[in-house]
Amino acid sequence: NLGLELNRLGREAESLAELQAAVAANPNFPDARSALGFALINARRMPEAIESLNTALALEPNHAAALNNLGIAYMRLGDLPKAIDHLQQAIQIAPNLADAHHNLGRALAGSGRIDEALKELQAAAALVPHDLGVLNDFAMLLAANGQRPQAIELTQRILENRPDYAAAFACAAEAERLLDQSQHRLAEAIAPGLPAGTSPVPATWS
Repeated sequence: NLGLELNRLGREAESLAELQAAVAANPNFPDARSALGFALINARRMPEAIESLNTALALEPNHAAALNNLGIAYMRLGDLPKAIDHLQQAIQIAPNLADAHHNLGRALAGSGRIDEALKELQAAAALVPHDLGVLNDFAMLLAANGQRPQAIELTQRILENRPDYAAAFACAAEAERLLDQSQHRLAEAIAPGLPAGTSPVPATWS
């Protein structure tokens, strides 16, 4: 999909133009609506993103990608219960959708449901074992939960594949500090999309 590839490359305006043209050409194509919703999320145009994604679901209620993207949108808005609900629906429809497991893990962590979050991140890591972002997020939460040996082992695996992967260095450096904090505080520290005034989000979770 050219529109999504342009979005991945950071060419936001071109991406949106391409995806909007795709929707205009075929307004009843749910994949196009879902892709446009994702690009609008990245453009921080949340009301439009949610509208596009809901339209995709009206066209195809079991559209797992649209449900996953809605989960992302609600995480960005700080509405973690809605995010969790949509992400769980996505996984029920597409159990092997690694992005949904990853995003659900982040949303659950932000809600303080650490054990459930770890299971989802473990599932994502099993589905995409070479995705450094997933592995690093899993390692961060393991460290946050006091499982330092497992976190260090996973971080070492990441660095063996990518010695220059700065996020993994950050994870290792954070491990000791994170272990000294309460579980609730840690959940706040790694939660995506929380309102202003909460703990800073580590760079690996941005």
